[in-house]
Parts: sequence; structure tokens; C-alpha cells
Amino acid sequence: MSSTLPSTTQYIWFGTRAVDFVTGGLPGEQVELLSSADDFATRTLSTGTFDFTGSEWQQFLAFTGTQDQIDALGINLDDGVDTATAGFVNTTGDLRVGDGVEAYNIADSSGGGRLIDVSNTLDDTDDPIAITGLGKANAGWLDSASIDSADAGNRVVFSNNIGFGFINGSGFDSGGSANALRLNDGDAINFEIRQGKELLQASFTVKVLNGGSTQVVIDSDGATIRDTNANLQGGFVQDDSLGELNLGMIADGAKVTIDYVGETILINDVAFTGDLGAIVAFFDAFQAGGSKNLTLGSVVGNQVGWSADDLVLATDTQPDTIPPLPTANGMISFRYTSNATTADLDATLDIGKNGSIDAFETLATSFGGGGALVGDADGDTNKAELNGTNVPFDILRLVTIGQQDANAPEGHQTGTLDRSLGIGIDTGAAGASLDDGSSLGGNYGDEGAGGTNHLQNGEFIRFDLGADFEGVSARIVFSANSLVTRAGEDAVVRLLDSTGALVDQFAIDLDGGLTHVVSGSAVFDQVEIEALANTQFAIADVDIDVFITDLVGIAEAIGEHLRVQTVLDAEDATPENNDETQPQGGTGSPSGVTQSTPTENGTDRFAAFIDANENGYWDLGETKENLVSFGNGYAATEVDVTGSGLVDLTVAGGSVSGNQFFLGVGSNGWVNGSESVTITTLSGDAALAGVLTIRGPVSSNPQNNPLADIAAGTEFLVRLFNDADNDGVVDGGELVEELSFTVGTAQQAFTADLVDAEGASFDAVQIAAVSGAFTVDSLSLFMV
Repeated sequence: MSSTLPSTTQYIWFGTRAVDFVTGGLPGEQVELLSSADDFATRTLSTGTFDFTGSEWQQFLAFTGTQDQIDALGINLDDGVDTATAGFVNTTGDLRVGDGVEAYNIADSSGGGRLIDVSNTLDDTDDPIAITGLGKANAGWLDSASIDSADAGNRVVFSNNIGFGFINGSGFDSGGSANALRLNDGDAINFEIRQGKELLQASFTVKVLNGGSTQVVIDSDGATIRDTNANLQGGFVQDDSLGELNLGMIADGAKVTIDYVGETILINDVAFTGDLGAIVAFFDAFQAGGSKNLTLGSVVGNQVGWSADDLVLATDTQPDTIPPLPTANGMISFRYTSNATTADLDATLDIGKNGSIDAFETLATSFGGGGALVGDADGDTNKAELNGTNVPFDILRLVTIGQQDANAPEGHQTGTLDRSLGIGIDTGAAGASLDDGSSLGGNYGDEGAGGTNHLQNGEFIRFDLGADFEGVSARIVFSANSLVTRAGEDAVVRLLDSTGALVDQFAIDLDGGLTHVVSGSAVFDQVEIEALANTQFAIADVDIDVFITDLVGIAEAIGEHLRVQTVLDAEDATPENNDETQPQGGTGSPSGVTQSTPTENGTDRFAAFIDANENGYWDLGETKENLVSFGNGYAATEVDVTGSGLVDLTVAGGSVSGNQFFLGVGSNGWVNGSESVTITTLSGDAALAGVLTIRGPVSSNPQNNPLADIAAGTEFLVRLFNDADNDGVVDGGELVEELSFTVGTAQQAFTADLVDAEGASFDAVQIAAVSGAFTVDSLSLFMV
């Protein structure tokens, strides 16, 4: 059993034992839920304790328990499901209860191990599992199998020796009596997990008739056979549903483990390497069916039967609600720019998904308008990584991985860019230039027949998102040029997290269309696209919807900085001297607020400026617009000219006021009550994000009195909107986002990030008091 499964995992395993009757004797109902050794029908002799052997006592049981409960009872399922040592039925083996391990009475074990509710007294409504089957009833039609006593047709059978098998009709079996208790010729058994749980893992041992090998089929829809001509003779064919997977020839005694979480299959602890498309389709179908069914089946026409012994199912409660994926607030796409000599592959970022390119990173360059892309390559591996410039930040890395075999002995791979194809892989491209100026050298040929600039036969491309992005969904467009497909799936798309662990994977059939959208159960950090055997394609485009985790930081990196704060009206060659809010200290002045030499009244201005140097100061030569001129005490005069300059300033609830350092409203120089301050930008550009700093109320003589803290519990709102009529008022249809902030503990300054959750831009910010009092220190807007 997997140690990686959660501690809440409930395991189910199976066995037949003698079960006591509720009344203590025959006839009547037998115990439905066994939790104590007293619930078994045993007798103690001088040679030990034994189960009753009469068929009327024998019941088919589903045992359940967590790993902790199993360990406490001393059960070990890693080596199969063992029966007890003779004479020690309640103290040895794995068919025991106690310490939280319980057993559900599923069915009577009738003649030949048939699973039947003979007495019609068993209540299956609370059972953890439902077991059914499907197979030939005779030479003409199919029939299901159930535990209903009225059903005279097919039956699922079980024994402690060989596990689960199948018996057809009234002794009918196309393989003869030797196969009467085995799965063969299309027979299938389905195990449906109940009690609101889902299947995480399944393991079983293959028991083959006469100890040979046979083909084993798994699925999740309950069938591995279908009838093409109703009740006429013959017409039976393989079901071949989307999720049906043939594991090939499996030897007697082999252990098969299906990991539904990691979407892998092991045979004797070795990964099953069958057709990748069929493997992914198997897991896709399992999830589509509710993640709760395991079908064990056989090949139509194959008369070498098998049974499933030591079956152990790992289950856990299905979540009532799956946490929703975050709303994408950006899109990462690609663009090609080319001329006669070079072609660039750029990763582009559209913040807010409004069709604009807000930033781009050049991933790689190819020469001659196509061919090998510039990138890092390791001569000892089959990987080339196109890491790009990471300017202005890391948007995406592109990794190409190809086959490493006799055709490419050192596994040289490069990404390729072709204007007519898109992105592909060239195996060992001769003379491909690297970003260090060297050459890959040599030409080891390309995988597949023809078409070097394609993905073929196991080659794949991976798109790694930068650290500030989480993938929500991906739209992949495959190129139609030189496309080679096959019957069924042609490609596999994997969504991975930052550690490379699988989030979800999807089998893609390109015959059904060239554009496919994939989205997992959680966010992802990597997208892999792999070509399956005998296919050939290139990637024309990839659009990845992303959630930007640090939208403020991204906006700050790419946007023009528009800053509003108090500066000196006089232009000083030392930039920090032009800013009254920087922590420069000084005696007799508010700590961390003023210069070392207090300024004279009337020289301070609350102003807007373009912080071209991005240093938080107004520097000589940077565009500035004065908005408010501070005077003595709380006196302030608005000097903003409405409709011109960088911004418009609007206050509500009173006239502008302040205290030589910070902006307020009304006679007390604070923002409180119903007062608000609004800044509307006038450049025609929009802000992607902003940062607001407020401070506590300051006295009328700030040079001689300390700065008061913002009181704990102070609340204010910030409304981000598009002020279409430039009136400083949030009119209908203009609001982008309303943000609410509460100051948790008393503090001198409080900083708030201003951003719309969906990445929408805005051109106006309104700061409104709710409770408590504060002053406006500064506002930075990152404009694009």
C-alpha cells in the first residue's frame, strides 16, 4: 500500500469466512457489519480455533480500515491478502476485524463461490462497494451479473484461493469447464466504490489458468465486450471503449498496481509502458465516470482465463466541493517576429486579457527566418532549454526534449521555429547556434520519417511558467502543415506543478480538430505536449490563461510610475530633499517624516509627478504638477487646474486641507466621517495596479508635535474606477473594483496594494473613510 496516500485513506480487501447469525443459530439473518471476532462463527477445539465449515455459514466479506487501524490489528496487505494459519482464525491472517477494522457482509458464498444473496436479507445500502459483471449468457447474447437471488444468469465468483472470477449462464462457458471460474472471452467484473468515496489506487495479483500468461484488460465502464447483432448467434466484439486498456500478456503471479492519483500503472513494480495515449485515455475515462469504478476484463476470443486475487482498493471521501480555480487575470501567448535574417519567438503577457501586449520576453532567435532556435543545450542529454532574456521578468521558459537513441547518440535536441509550421523539434540540427556562440555540431538525423521541424515519436515540448504565474487553462493550436495522425490519440498534454508532479493529463485526438483547451483540477506551472508513436505535428500557438500572483509587482516592473505625494516646491539637485515623506529624521520634528532642517510654511506642495527614475523621489527634470499648496497649520490651497496636467484632484465632505506633509479634508486636516479623496489620471493611459500609503492624523504644528498613530480598527474603502466623465465621482458602470481595508494594530503608516482581482485596468482612485481618521501620504500608480 502506498505511503503517499493520505492518512484518511480507507482500504478495502476481500475474503470469505463463516459469519454468525443474528439470533445465534440457524435459520435467519447473519451479522451485516462485523467489528469483533465474536461476529464470526467459530469453534474452539484442543487444536485451536476454527471457522464453521458449512456452506450456510460462509459469507463473502469486504473488509475496511485505515492504515493506522490495519497496523494496529497486525494486518499486512503489502504481500497480498492472506488467510489465517489453521487453528488461529482470529489472531492470524488478514481476514480479521477489530481496532477499527470492520467487515461488511456483501453476499452468501454459494456453489462454486457464486456471490448471491440467497436469503434476500442482506442490506446493501450501506455497503462500501457494489460488484457486478457482464459476459456471454450463451452463444447468442450478453447478460449482466448481480448478487440478486432471482437472477439465474451470469455470476461473479470468489474464492480465497484465486480471488475474483466469472461464471457464464447456467454453467455455460465458451472456454469450457476449465475457465468456468475465470475471466475470459470478454467477461468483465466491475467494482463501484460507494459511501461517497472515490478510488485512489487498486492492486491485484493475476492468477492465470494453468499457471501461464494471458491478456488482461482494465477499464471503468463495466464492459470489455459488446454484441453487434442483438440476440442472433455470434456478433461479439471487443468493447473498445475510450477508457479500455489492454495491459498485454501478464504472467501468472504478477502484481498489477493502478495509481489513479499519479496516473501510473505498475506491473511487478515496473512502470507499464504501453501506448501512452491509451493509458491517458484510461485515466481520463475513469475521471469522467466519477473516479469510482474499476473494471477487470478479458479479450474477446481469448480462452486462457484469469482471476484477480489479493484485490486491495484504496478509497477516500470525495470532497463536497472542489476548490475553484482562481479567475485568470492574464494570458501568456506567443508571437513570431521575423525578417530576412532572423526570427524571434517571444512570450507575451496580456494583463487583464484585453487583447493588449503589456510585456514580452524574447525566448529564442533563429537565423535565416527559421531553423534552430538559440538556446542552451546539454550535449549529454536530450534537452534544449530556451530560457529567454527574463526581461522585464521571467514570463516563460521553453524546453524541447527528443528521443535519445542510435539516431541521436548524444541526444542533441533544439527547438525549431518555422513561419509556416510553428514550434517543433529538430533532432541534432547540424550547426545549430547556441547563445554562447558555439555550435551543436554534427547531424544525427531526426526521429520519424520526414519533417525535421516537428514533434514525433515521443518528443515533447514543455512550457514552464515564470514564478509569478499560475496556470488556469491552456489553449493549444496544432499546425495542419505536414500533420501525420493515427487512429485514436495523437498527443498527450500534461499539466504539472512546479516540482514536476502531475496535476492532470489529457489524450488528444487531432482528427477531431486542431484546437484543444485543457484545464486541470488545480493550478499548474508547466505544460507538456508529447507526440505519440507514428504521429507528427508542430505547435502553431499556445495561449495559457494565468493567475498573476504578484500583479502589483508585475505592474510596477512594466508600468510608468505616476506618483502623488508631498514634495518641495523648490527644485533641489538632491532628489531626496524634494520629498517631505522620506524617513530622514531630525530633531524637533515628527519622527521619520521631515527633513533634518524643517521647511518653512508655504514651500510644500502635494503634487503629482512622473517618477521616471523609479526612486520614489521627484528628481529635477521629471514632469510635475502641483495639486495643493500647504500653508500654516491645517491651511491648504488647491492649485490643481481641472482637466489639465497629470491628474485631477477631487475631495468630498469638505475642502482640501493638510499639515504641510499629508493631505486631508476639512478643518481638522484628516480624512474621516464621510470624507474622501479622488485622484483621476489624465494621460489617457490606465493603471494596472497601485500602492497607497496612509498615515495617522497629524497636529496643526507638525514640526513640534509627534505624528499620531492610525488607530487600530480604522477602516477605509478604495474604489478603482474608470472616470469616463472626469468628475471624480464613481458613476454607474464606472466601478472596476471596491477594496476594503482595516488597520489591525495601531501604527504610524499603513500601505495597501491596489489591484483588481481579474487584472482590469483603471484610471481613477477614490479613498473614502469608513471609521477612524487618517491622512493621505502617497499614491503610486503603474500606468500602461
